[in-house]
Amino acid sequence: MENAEWYGDIFEKFLSEDRRFTLLFLKIKGGIDKPSAENFGGIAKKHEGVKVHYIQYGLIQDALQETIRKDSIWLAVISLLFILGAFYLFTHSLKGLGLIFLMVSFNVAVTFLAMFALNMDYTMHMVTIPAIITVLSFTDIMHILYQQQLHFKNEITDKNLRTRILEAVQTPLWLTSMTNIVGFSLYLIFAGNKHLFNFSLAAILGVVIAYLSSRFLVLRLMDRQVLFLKRDEFTSLFKIHESIAGRVHQFRKAVFLSLLLIFAGLVWAVSTHFEINSPDSEFTFHAGGLTKGPEVLQDKFFGKKQVEVLIETSPGGIWESDHLRRMEEIQDSIENWFKPLYVNSPVILVKRLNRYLRDGQPKAFVLPGEIDSFFIKQIETNRDKLGAGGIVNSTASKAAIVFGFGDKKLSESRELYSRLDELLKENSVAGIQIRLSGLNYLSDEAGFHFSQKIMLGLLMSLLFGALVVATLLKSWKKGLGILLVNLFPMLLALALMIWMEIPVTPLTLFFLSILLGVCVDDSIYLIMNTKRKETSIHLIPIFITSLVLSVGFLSLAFSSFDWMRPFGWIFLAGIFTAYLLDIFVLPVFLNRKSIFGGDG
Repeated sequence: MENAEWYGDIFEKFLSEDRRFTLLFLKIKGGIDKPSAENFGGIAKKHEGVKVHYIQYGLIQDALQETIRKDSIWLAVISLLFILGAFYLFTHSLKGLGLIFLMVSFNVAVTFLAMFALNMDYTMHMVTIPAIITVLSFTDIMHILYQQQLHFKNEITDKNLRTRILEAVQTPLWLTSMTNIVGFSLYLIFAGNKHLFNFSLAAILGVVIAYLSSRFLVLRLMDRQVLFLKRDEFTSLFKIHESIAGRVHQFRKAVFLSLLLIFAGLVWAVSTHFEINSPDSEFTFHAGGLTKGPEVLQDKFFGKKQVEVLIETSPGGIWESDHLRRMEEIQDSIENWFKPLYVNSPVILVKRLNRYLRDGQPKAFVLPGEIDSFFIKQIETNRDKLGAGGIVNSTASKAAIVFGFGDKKLSESRELYSRLDELLKENSVAGIQIRLSGLNYLSDEAGFHFSQKIMLGLLMSLLFGALVVATLLKSWKKGLGILLVNLFPMLLALALMIWMEIPVTPLTLFFLSILLGVCVDDSIYLIMNTKRKETSIHLIPIFITSLVLSVGFLSLAFSSFDWMRPFGWIFLAGIFTAYLLDIFVLPVFLNRKSIFGGDG
């Protein structure tokens, strides 16, 4: 222990710098099973002040998958109960509640059957799939039920009733589905990752299935024998909204100026503080003693990120003095820039042997002045004892500098990667090629670029909706209106994520696609309501959709993952903002005063 600091290249693998933790490596065929691991942990009880933590990533992965499965089912049940409860409290319609429950369950089940048929794994990224399907299904079904109520007394035959409903909803159904498909298709094209590709494909399947079931199944159930929404008296709600709408219309210039100032503030806040983070942070979860060992391993020994510098040269060329000097320069830069918890490289192997040949003198831990055939033979003979496994291949033509460093922001890591990559290019000369690699490095780069593609996908969905509206209504002003009223809630959600210190990763950005679906869907239904020259805005389906889904998303507060819990409140704020803008601000872009009612 007194001499441990002189042999840091060895002791850093077994002894933490603060001397609180040590590692015991066991080589066991097939790994440690769970009962054996628990028995092993019980040994510590015999020794006061000693704790034992076992580390087996197979068990941790199983626990993570089990947590994901339980979390998905648990949140889906709570969310559905919240949604159905809120729907019934407002509509008092058991028949409508039953239809929505059956259709949402059907759409989710068919989507998962399609995923199973395509052999798609259910990973962490899939957590949002049931939510996306629920949002799209509920919105479309709610508008269909409202249209049935609206025309129930006026049509003589079931066929005429279905025709009137179809005329009112077929274009919005198609547009809302296409808007979502455009965004998810971009994710699909730019995924570059099996799990993210599967998520995008599953989301597209869910959107298509939700559309088909609403268009062909729910519509077939609309007849004059069963009315799914019987409550039609909302006088108090109409009066409150009419009063607010009147004031917004009266002071519309002041309202627009205020919104523009808030919008500018959100743009500034997001643009100055927006920072894409590492996707690894999504998978943080707590499973008692099972995750304590890996946490210690990351924090005290190997770091949260492991990176490799790959080196290729001619057979035996790794041991050439010139090449070793280049590797030493690279290693020194790595230690200065990354402050790694550990480093292993061909340079360290040579230094270890040099120290051993000089009776273990700490000062002999340096590159020898000359590397002769005897020295190389000693390296090859003692490969395993020197720690060459995974560092140098058998022909000494390929090697790696492997190092691990502590948790850093993705922007900091990428800046260091860039500096190191430039250094490697400078040292890649005739006879030796050096490049940056490693799972964490590749994951960071892929996560960063994919997050950019997700942002592009969200923006393209908004632009597609705005472009279609501008074309249908032959008005760029109205297209701009739908773009702004839907971009506003997205910026607000991003600002809240930044304020709550929720990492911006591909998975958290996927959650914004759910919010986008809610916002754009209601806007499109309202726009189509205006295009058909309806005398009043159909407030009820938009109000119920916004209210019920807001309550439903509060179920996220019960998640096992810390980063997911605040999204319930983020969705609540985003949906509420989208609702206010759709009902009170968007009509101004449509050159009309808000008039609420159900008389069509």
